[in-house]
Amino acid sequence: MLSLLNISNIAVIDELRVEFGRGLNLLTGETGFGKSIIVDTLGILIGGRFTSDLIKTGAERGFIEGLFSVTPSPPSAAALAAAGIKGEIGDGAEGAEAAHLGSHAGNGYHHRRELAALRSVNDL
Repeated sequence: MLSLLNISNIAVIDELRVEFGRGLNLLTGETGFGKSIIVDTLGILIGGRFTSDLIKTGAERGFIEGLFSVTPSPPSAAALAAAGIKGEIGDGAEGAEAAHLGSHAGNGYHHRRELAALRSVNDL
């Protein structure tokens, strides 16, 4: 589950932090306030293309970061280990952090601020 989304210098968004709760989360607002951009950034986090035209005019780089939480299970722990990602999955508690992903245009995907292969990220 996505629990946190941070966006910097993307399209019309300078800085944005969105915390998601359990259940239904809605994005509402007037036309032109960036709802579609927020949805587009979610697509980038799960493997969509991040192109330089998304970066806010005048900014050197854009950043999209998502914090995902999963219910720990042997398959998810095995997938993290196979990908070489040291997640904090353990002791059976819900909400353990499984992946912290960021995307810089031209720099690839990151897990815990370390470069990670997109294939590994998508497999998780």
